[in-house]
Amino acid sequence: MKISIVAAISQNNVIGKNGKIPWHISADLKRFKEITKGHHILMGRKTFESIGKPLPERTNLIITSNKNYKVKGAFVFNDPQKAVLFAQKRKEKELMIIGGQKIYEYFINKADKIYLTKIFKNFKGDALFPKIDQKEWKFVSKETHKENRLKFTFFTLERKEKPIIIGVTGTNGAGKGTVVGYLVKEKGFKHYSVSDFLSQKLKEKGKEINRDNLREIANQIREKFGGDYIVKKLFIKAKKEGNKAIIESVRNIKEAMFIKKKGGILLAVDAPVKKRFERIKKRSSLKDDVSFKEFLIQEKKEMENKDPNSQNLKACIKMADYKLLNNAIIEKLYEKVEKTISQIR
Repeated sequence: MKISIVAAISQNNVIGKNGKIPWHISADLKRFKEITKGHHILMGRKTFESIGKPLPERTNLIITSNKNYKVKGAFVFNDPQKAVLFAQKRKEKELMIIGGQKIYEYFINKADKIYLTKIFKNFKGDALFPKIDQKEWKFVSKETHKENRLKFTFFTLERKEKPIIIGVTGTNGAGKGTVVGYLVKEKGFKHYSVSDFLSQKLKEKGKEINRDNLREIANQIREKFGGDYIVKKLFIKAKKEGNKAIIESVRNIKEAMFIKKKGGILLAVDAPVKKRFERIKKRSSLKDDVSFKEFLIQEKKEMENKDPNSQNLKACIKMADYKLLNNAIIEKLYEKVEKTISQIR
């Protein structure tokens, strides 16, 4: 889901005064309706109350710290991120952020697009639009008009793509695949899998694809070509093919060091061991068809190793730039992923 900001600002960045817009431009109101019609629109309580009622033909989302606040015909949230997840669940493709100041400030670094009306005149006001970092945005269109002796321009800005390569590490059954799936579907990341790379090698050798064989062939490749060989191959491919990539999963110290040295981000996912075992049994993968005792034995082999070319999940997790504890419902994990991505950006 794309997050877009819709705003009208004066030359001195004013967006409001005493809860009101200090100008009236019918062309801007028409554009606002055209852009937001049929979408979820998100606003702060003060902005909603300045409008006076839910806007028709749109799904109105209101953010307030008042837990008793209720509005007929609108959805009220105490946390902006919960409102974002609500819109995602309802298959919204472009969530519209419409103010006020605090809401704009919260979303300015999370937004993908800005529909901006700029009025070329200074106005007095008590609400301001946050500063736009020109280095992070590109102007994709503009239209200049005049109305009521006011000159104004409709701008459309899109965030510049910043190359991001994330290496995912973590324990078996922690939810690495869930995190990867979310980043691919919701954030446009391309997925590169160490497991797929190794599975292909096992197929070429005519060997069964199970956890022990995957670990064995991985260690053989690392011993022969170097600890970071597999991730290095995927990293180079990812860098050539796009701006946003995720490499799953980093299991060796040298792999983790390579990701970080090349400017990538290392993200760790973990969860309590019993919960993880329950998850792998549910997914019914051939490589996970083991008892709890076997699961613990396998994990011990993967967690620590004196050989620098072998798996060492404990060290990789410790080296991670961001750590996600996946010990609750999936929506909580998505919230943590969203927060992490906004921090990376």
